[in-house]
Order: sequence, then C-alpha cells, then structure tokens
Amino acid sequence: MLIIVFFIKIIFSWGEYMFLQANKTLIYNDILEQIIEAIRTNKLKPGSMIPGEISLSKSFGVSRNAVREALKALELTGILESKPGRGRYVSQKALQYLKTNELVKLFFDKKHLSDLVEVRKALEGQVAFLAAINASEKDVKMLKSILLQEHEIPDVDVHNKFHHALAEVAGNKIILSILDTIKPELILQRTIFKTFTNEILKQFQFEHWAILDAVVNHNPEQARELMLEHIHHSESITLRENIHNQNLDISCGIDNK
Repeated sequence: MLIIVFFIKIIFSWGEYMFLQANKTLIYNDILEQIIEAIRTNKLKPGSMIPGEISLSKSFGVSRNAVREALKALELTGILESKPGRGRYVSQKALQYLKTNELVKLFFDKKHLSDLVEVRKALEGQVAFLAAINASEKDVKMLKSILLQEHEIPDVDVHNKFHHALAEVAGNKIILSILDTIKPELILQRTIFKTFTNEILKQFQFEHWAILDAVVNHNPEQARELMLEHIHHSESITLRENIHNQNLDISCGIDNK
C-alpha cells in the first residue's frame, strides 16, 4: 500500500506577500531576514504600510515582543519608519539604504561602534565575572553544549546564543534586562559578523572556549579580562573589515567565505 505523506508549511499572508513561521531557535534573525527579503524583492514596496505587531506575531508564530524588537532594529537603520497613531511603513529610501549598505555603514561608523563596545565591555565584562562565580556544573554543561554546536564550521548564531546564555548564568536580572534593551543593536551587529571569513569566526570560537575555561575554573578576574579582550578584538576586526567591504551588499542568509 502506497502511503503519501504531505509535508505542509503553515503560511500566513499579508496582502500579496506571505510570511513563514519563524525558526524558533533563530527568531530575531528569521523575522529580520524575511522582512528585508520582502522589501529587497519589492514585495513590500516603499511607502507601504506593514502589518501590525499582533498580525505579524501570528504570522511568524512568535511573541509580540519578538516582533517588536525586530521592527525596532529595522527602524534604527531607516528601513522602516514609524508614524505615531498610524503604524509602521517601509521607508521611501528603504531600497536605497539596502543598496548603499546603510545597514553595514551604521556598524562601521567608528563613533557608533565605540559607543556599543563601551556598553558591552561594562555589561559583558561583569557578566563573565559573575558567571565564573555562580556557574553550576549544570550551567557549565549547558554552555559547553552551545559551543559544541559549531563543530568545524563557525556559526554566528551560536556565538550570540553563548553570550546570552552566559548572561543568564551570571544571574543578574538587571544586567540581563539592560542587554535586552540593546538587542536590536546586537542583531544588526550579527548581520555584519555574517560577512566575516571563517578564519575570523574561528578566532572568535577560540576566545569563547577560553572564556568558558575561566568560568569552569571559577576564575572571575580571568573570565572578565578574556571577555574584554574578546569584545575589543571584535571591534578591531569590524573596523578592519570595513576597508574591504565598502561595496558589500546586504542580503539575507549571507554565506561565510
């Protein structure tokens, strides 16, 4: 007896454009990529109103907060604009921003990057310090399991999961809350990291394992120092890569070289 199994993807639509439910492990990236792709391919046209947060949360199958943070990230770049009392619209210059790499330039701007790095050092340096003090055996296993997801191929999303998990292990809810407020900034930075070579990302891998080693050994001072060096290194690499990426196109799901 022949059994035919149909695999059906649940798809929700807005006007002529259809969004897929977001990948549950990469929610923010997935929402950003789908909206950018819709704009880039002119399925969401400049000047058009985009669905509201409630409608989008149902379409993507995620929380309203997840949608709101992704939309804020797009507003930061000028790709979307918010009109009080009317909703959010695709900017008239959205395609121009994508073509002229405003998304990339935002993070290659020295002042902007410097401000973000200062905040990250203040918060994540302390995160590493506290994690080294508070990490339980279960926490260590969880952190190791995240880094092991990369295997031989560096993965930017694993990079970000490790940083978030470390903040949770630190146990300071105020720091975690503050980090959440700059999540849109970090989402955009994640897009930039996806343009880096595997060689660069492997160095980030090595630095993550070194930080974890300090956490495992409950050495808070070393953990903080290694985190600060890691953040400084990512800043230096970003600025250096700017020289080679002035004409880089923003596209969804860029493969590492």
